[in-house]
Amino acid sequence: MNPLRSIDEQAAQWALILRDPFADPVDIREAMKWIDESPERQEAFEKIQRFFDALNGIVDTTDLLNNITSTNSSKKNWRHPLALVACIALLLVTTLSVLLGVYGWNPLKYNIVESISVTSQSGELKTIVLADNSNILLSGASEITVDFTDRERRVELNKGEAFFNVAPDPKRRFIVRAGIGTATVLGTQFGVRRKAAGAIITVVEGRVAVTSRGAHGESRVILTSAMQATYDDDMVLALSNVDLNNVLAWRTGKLVFTGESLYAVVEELNRYSSVPVEIMDSGIMSIPVTGVVRIDRIYEWLKGLETIIPLSVTQTDASIRLKRSSIEKSR
Repeated sequence: MNPLRSIDEQAAQWALILRDPFADPVDIREAMKWIDESPERQEAFEKIQRFFDALNGIVDTTDLLNNITSTNSSKKNWRHPLALVACIALLLVTTLSVLLGVYGWNPLKYNIVESISVTSQSGELKTIVLADNSNILLSGASEITVDFTDRERRVELNKGEAFFNVAPDPKRRFIVRAGIGTATVLGTQFGVRRKAAGAIITVVEGRVAVTSRGAHGESRVILTSAMQATYDDDMVLALSNVDLNNVLAWRTGKLVFTGESLYAVVEELNRYSSVPVEIMDSGIMSIPVTGVVRIDRIYEWLKGLETIIPLSVTQTDASIRLKRSSIEKSR
């Protein structure tokens, strides 16, 4: 890479390389190395990235890059025209900086800042695509609040469960708060399920830093693929390896239970059932339940439980009612 006159020009050139879908892996590694060498370089790179994002739809830097580099028959000849593109991009940045200073215009707000609240209904799976191209899948009866700034991406899971596919952004952490704890990532896939003051965090890929602040003080762990952490008011983080297909089966319209109490099962079913499921007899709350239920066949599945546990299931217009059966069932 030919040296340019300033750190801003170099940042512009590296930014264009990283935006090129056909960039050489060697160039990508050089770009990341250059960015990481000093805070000044990181700041310059962040600035050019933000302006490129702000120019989205006004100037297509990918097309500009392709038009210039397509005139070169050899890949070895493309770096000189790329430097020209970088200088043009830097000129655009400088021009926009003047506009920002003179007229108070800030195009970055429309691409970086986002504040929304989203709620899903019982039985509904809802997908939300955020301003940074991250996406969230909400399970039934769930609620999130999103607050993005130019320095941080923050989501509050107020209730229910959500699966996050986070777009990488080295300059802005993605933080999910659920009760007394948080999950912090740069780019990864993971699920969060609220439970009282705490939550269950399950990681599919990448690394997630989970922090809880309960009665026993603050705890922090790093989760990787197929790991899970649980926290609440009375328990510090508990780590475990999990079957991702079971834990996250709700994304495909199924729920998997393995020896969970009937009370916990009903609590989960009520986030998907079109009518409330009620336990009419406290004596059956602790009965263990194992099975797989489709979220669109909840009543039929509960009726099937009558054959294996001492349970009577009846449905009215208002609810599905569970009570102890007067006839002992064979297990």
